[in-house]
Amino acid sequence: MSSLSQKLASLFLIDSTGDFTENLRLLEQYQPAGLLLFAKDLAGLSEKAVKERLAIYRQARPGLLLAIDQEGGLVSRLSTLYPNRSYPSQAELLKKGADFFLAENQKTALELKD
Repeated sequence: MSSLSQKLASLFLIDSTGDFTENLRLLEQYQPAGLLLFAKDLAGLSEKAVKERLAIYRQARPGLLLAIDQEGGLVSRLSTLYPNRSYPSQAELLKKGADFFLAENQKTALELKD
């Protein structure tokens, strides 16, 4: 791939295809800045299996930004991995005050960091 193409691709966060092998191919070929995951990327997988896949993605694209479409409430992708954890919507959290909102989001961020 040309230098200009690589530079342009490095500006984008791409949507996951839902297919591990295809995602890996896209990461290696285009070297995007990040990968946005959805429920289809977590379905039927254990937390360990997801972490293993994410590690492989990071090897294919060092410095990869990983994101997940997680809003809480009705859109709760993480409930697939953590069924005993409640993920309320951002609006519900904010109703309880800014400090509570920030604390809950920090807790979720720290869970995902591992």
